[in-house]
Amino acid sequence: MRRLKVVSLLVIVFAVGLLGLGAILLRPAEPGPVGGGVSALPQPVPGAARGLAPDGPATQAETSAQLPDRMVIYNVTLQLEVGRLRPAISRIEQIAQAAGGFVVGSNVAENQATVSKKLAAGAQVIVLDVKVGSGAFMRRRPQAERLARFLVEIGRAAGRKVEAVLTDMNQPLGRAVGNALEVKEAILTLRGEGPEDLVAVCVELAGRMLWLAGRYPDLEAARRAARSVLAEGSALGKLADLVAAQGGDPALVWEPERLPAAPVRRTITARQPGYITRLDARRVGEAAVKLGAGRAKKGDPIDHRVGFVFYRKRVDWVTPGEPLFEVHARTELEADLAATAVLEAISLGDRRPPVRPVVLGTATT
Repeated sequence: MRRLKVVSLLVIVFAVGLLGLGAILLRPAEPGPVGGGVSALPQPVPGAARGLAPDGPATQAETSAQLPDRMVIYNVTLQLEVGRLRPAISRIEQIAQAAGGFVVGSNVAENQATVSKKLAAGAQVIVLDVKVGSGAFMRRRPQAERLARFLVEIGRAAGRKVEAVLTDMNQPLGRAVGNALEVKEAILTLRGEGPEDLVAVCVELAGRMLWLAGRYPDLEAARRAARSVLAEGSALGKLADLVAAQGGDPALVWEPERLPAAPVRRTITARQPGYITRLDARRVGEAAVKLGAGRAKKGDPIDHRVGFVFYRKRVDWVTPGEPLFEVHARTELEADLAATAVLEAISLGDRRPPVRPVVLGTATT
């Protein structure tokens, strides 16, 4: 829950790709403890390779020298092996630390690596999504703004166009949590059927990428273009093309119900009436990890089938017996435990809470 979701990555990269902007998404050489991210993108699609080769599906990711030709064809390059960039990344991180460094708890290395990897890969335009709230590294906005300014300064000092957007992470973004479920939600969003909060974040990030790259004269025009691509569903074919290029079955893009599914599915209903005043993203994320959708520690396997789908979220009114969320689990016992954990993450009240925008603003230096 602390990183840009699989669903957001898929939607943004294929939306801007259709509009003519090349995008690189980096896969770490060794996956970290948090589930999701680019390392999980192809895995819910049976048969898909983890990288691309110049002449067809590959068993390992492309080298940086192969990136330009691949981007001309697809405008999208997934999973450049970060391990190949490690010397450059390390040097950039050393420079950042020498310039004064930045310490936020124990996350300094990850924060600096966020920009370092993108600089080492050659990205000229970088748009950062800095999460704020219970499900984020930065739970309070002032901390998130300070972090965002620091990251922007690193990129701009290297001569890149960089912006950081602050987005709310007090509750899960979209309705799906879990890899295959998020891929399905990405497909629905790319064909114009995505949840409002997810679409808002994707449009903002994609719009800023297009605007900073000079594809549109102003930010609002870029936002309109990104929103139009999602509304008309024209970017979905690009996802199908890339799945096919990785050796997967592109038919799954048009029939997402064929994606791997958990054997146990259970709908959890409301026990009493009220407005949802809290849907704690951190608690949901912890429950998802226990289900197997994420890693408690490095090396733990991820089950791409499991997770949650939320029917109601914060500010929604619910009545007894109305579906709140659905659990996708491996066993009945795991479904029981996950349902209990998520119910504890939800609070109800008699008064409708104020609506919080999902896009909170940008960080300025």
